[in-house]
Amino acid sequence: MMNEVDHLLEGRESVTIAFSDKKALFTIGTTIVATRLIAGDYPNTKNIVPKVTNYLLEVNANDLMKAIERANILSIDRENIVDLSMSEDSIEISAKSSQVGSAVERIDVFKYVGQNLHISFNSGFVIEAVKALGSADVTLAFVGEMKPFVVENASDDSVVQIVTPIRTY
Repeated sequence: MMNEVDHLLEGRESVTIAFSDKKALFTIGTTIVATRLIAGDYPNTKNIVPKVTNYLLEVNANDLMKAIERANILSIDRENIVDLSMSEDSIEISAKSSQVGSAVERIDVFKYVGQNLHISFNSGFVIEAVKALGSADVTLAFVGEMKPFVVENASDDSVVQIVTPIRTY
């Protein structure tokens, strides 16, 4: 919905927005876009971001994205799901395909604190989160295998991205 409004705004200098408790109207020139608003309270974001994390990975953003992209080539069967295995000695990103095989990518330069951890996630979500930070190094902070994890700039914690892992069997 908002993508359509954004598209209509190209080349325009103004938009008029009117809203009630149930609808929002966007008037752009002679075009009116209406949308229904969802009732309810917005979730308290203070409860979404984990306060205590047990595992911490600091890595170069480009190295992480490239490794995920290379492994992701074989994740066709699993809808862009990749696995991240971490220990103090190694970081591995892997993906499997029943038709093609498997891929394992290793990241050589990293800092990891915590016990061994294995987590699966949608590769696109993590790549977009890392890109949005726009930093050279990123920190991934984990609570556990099936808990949402934090992706943030290693030197500036003002922007926090949350990614939910995926259960794999």
